[in-house]
Amino acid sequence: MKVIDIEKILDKAWKVRLSGKNVVPLFSGPSGIGKSQIVHQWVANMTKRYPDFSMIDMRCALKDGSDFSGLPWRDEKRGLTQFLPPDFLPQDGHGVFFLDEVNRGTTPVMNAIMSLLTERKIDNYKLPDGWIIVTAINPADSEAYDVNTMDAALMNRLVMYNVKFEHKTFLEYAKKKEWSPTVISYLSSGDWIYKEPGQGDGNYISPRSWEFLSDDELAGGKDDADLHHETCVALLGKNIGMSYWNFVHKTKPILYGEMEKEFVKINKKAEKIQEMESFKEFEKYGNPKKAGSYRADLLTATFQSFIDKGKDLDENILMAVSDVMPVDQTAALVQAVALKQEDPSAWILKMRQKHPHVFSRIKSVVNKKAGKTTDETK
Repeated sequence: MKVIDIEKILDKAWKVRLSGKNVVPLFSGPSGIGKSQIVHQWVANMTKRYPDFSMIDMRCALKDGSDFSGLPWRDEKRGLTQFLPPDFLPQDGHGVFFLDEVNRGTTPVMNAIMSLLTERKIDNYKLPDGWIIVTAINPADSEAYDVNTMDAALMNRLVMYNVKFEHKTFLEYAKKKEWSPTVISYLSSGDWIYKEPGQGDGNYISPRSWEFLSDDELAGGKDDADLHHETCVALLGKNIGMSYWNFVHKTKPILYGEMEKEFVKINKKAEKIQEMESFKEFEKYGNPKKAGSYRADLLTATFQSFIDKGKDLDENILMAVSDVMPVDQTAALVQAVALKQEDPSAWILKMRQKHPHVFSRIKSVVNKKAGKTTDETK
């Protein structure tokens, strides 16, 4: 099952709970592939429907069995001992009680969880009706993880789904979260292939590793090339770390900002854009008809930098670039930039009239209401 499919399983679990019944999904998969992130993302979407919807993310490895019962206190009237439920157990409202790393918990913790899974209660505590329980583990059949055995009785109370890494979904996630353009470009190149723990060269590189690297770069991590090298190797290991570092510092993609600066220096003369050094460097990998090595991965970074500029993009630079790219990339870029405009349809019409040499390469059918284009090659 793909990581993104976790949301579908949570939808079903929620529908079951609304019917008054109970089902507890268990997501089993390698660390760092996004299981927890998708659960958090689903909860964020649910808050739009239920203002009081929330999430309790509990790491079972950090709890003891007695933590679930709470502290004992004496009921003076009855002469009996009762227990005060701990504050990490939800008391009201709607939400997800996420029990993460269940198989890193001790046997007493697992025993406490069993009662919660079936009866939705522990001693005198009862889980509110508006809450569902979701669990996750790392695979128990891998030597890469130090986990405990979940016995048959516990497993029988769960519905286990094996979650696998899927590159396309991961790349879409990275783009949606606006990761570092160079990280996205490298991931798009296919130079890195995900391998589960124990299958690689000793360094486990997960989606989480790339997210850490992206965060570092967005904070200026690439500015110091030597320090960036150390970070790449620390997160990605020697082989992939060096490959990525060389990709960033020795085969650097040309971004919109570089072209814009040079365009200003030539007094924004559109007829001289193709003479700019930045444009010539771009053509080496962006124009398949020019001498050089066409690099779709570098083109992706350039592409994204143009989209990020949005409404402030200079149309002359955009059209010069679009005029030399592969036709499918031209159509996609023009459409993406159009959707950044206040009136995409009017912008498309204006560009078509001013730059017919670009639009003659593509046939665009404009949906004036939605502001979208459907492009076909000649």
